[in-house]
Amino acid sequence: MSAEGWPTSIADAGAGLRSGAFSVDTLTRHFQNGIHRLQPQLNALIAVDEELAIAAAAALDAELKNGIDRGALHGIPIVVKDDTDVAGYPTTVGSALYAAQGAARIPERDAAAVARLKAAGSVILGKANMNEFAAGGKGGFNPHFGNTRNPWSLRHDPGGSSSGTGAAVAARLCLGGTGTDAGGSVRGPASRCGVVGIRPTYGRVSSRGIFPRCRSFGTAGPIAGRVADAAALLTAMAGHDPGDPNALDLPHEDFARDLHRGIDGLRLGLVDGFSFAGLDPEVAEAISGAVAAFESLGAQVRSVGAPLLSRTLDAARLAEIIFHEFAEAIADEYDRADPSLFGEIVHRDIARAREAVPGRYGRLVAERRQHRRAAADLFADVDCL
Repeated sequence: MSAEGWPTSIADAGAGLRSGAFSVDTLTRHFQNGIHRLQPQLNALIAVDEELAIAAAAALDAELKNGIDRGALHGIPIVVKDDTDVAGYPTTVGSALYAAQGAARIPERDAAAVARLKAAGSVILGKANMNEFAAGGKGGFNPHFGNTRNPWSLRHDPGGSSSGTGAAVAARLCLGGTGTDAGGSVRGPASRCGVVGIRPTYGRVSSRGIFPRCRSFGTAGPIAGRVADAAALLTAMAGHDPGDPNALDLPHEDFARDLHRGIDGLRLGLVDGFSFAGLDPEVAEAISGAVAAFESLGAQVRSVGAPLLSRTLDAARLAEIIFHEFAEAIADEYDRADPSLFGEIVHRDIARAREAVPGRYGRLVAERRQHRRAAADLFADVDCL
């Protein structure tokens, strides 16, 4: 709980709701007040519909009163990255192009992951700011909706492209939210904002209703203030979707189930020539401290050779796949639209895709399949890296 008595975790919020300490309505209004207070400084959100959130809160309060409890996320206020459909909200993907289309960009149906979060009882507070079209460059930079700022230091960027969700969670404007990640867009904001982000295995979370920035390995994932909160969100988000051809058909899993089991016997690998390569001294010291903490809790730490990571894998080659699939997704609209509707980074990404040698994309995708098989082999002797 905060000094003011408000919950700072999903578990604390759930306990308060079930004990009657506060209602879903009261909790939702608390976070709305926080948005009113801090949005001018942080610019973490693109759109907020308070009436939609209050209506959802009232329905969830009525359910609790009548003995209906949807589980850990019942009544939990969250935000959704603005590349993901939420019924009643425009999906702008942080772009002027889509913002200009107005009502045409308001979906009637939620993205599959959002539908699952709502079914689990979440209250959607609003749509989170993001880099334009989830493009690279400076985290949180958006030439149309304005930049998102890091709540720990307004002079620093919050990471991207899921910048608004990371900033909103860190500033306690919500108890969690969604991001999307192909090249670090959940993990980066989580790291820079001091919160928890999970990029799940591709196919674990449905991509239906999410802008296809990177259709072959981009995925939605949760951002939250605590590991247990992120696990609760992922448990709701994950699940087979017959409407998504890339969805994995796996049994439902409770990702919070084993959080208290401990890590005694866990085999942790440090990669030769990679884990400590090129790090600032402060970062290396922090990683060493974490390794020592893991060992003290019973983990078995060992060095492993992984040429894939230390010599072969090239992030620039993965970026080429992302550029190609992005250009593929918006090619027709991009060519027809006024160029002023796109920022410099989007123009750059499209140009890079169109400058590629014919056939290179196919070769890079085939190469990535080989890398995936090699990565799987790394875990024969360790549980995690």
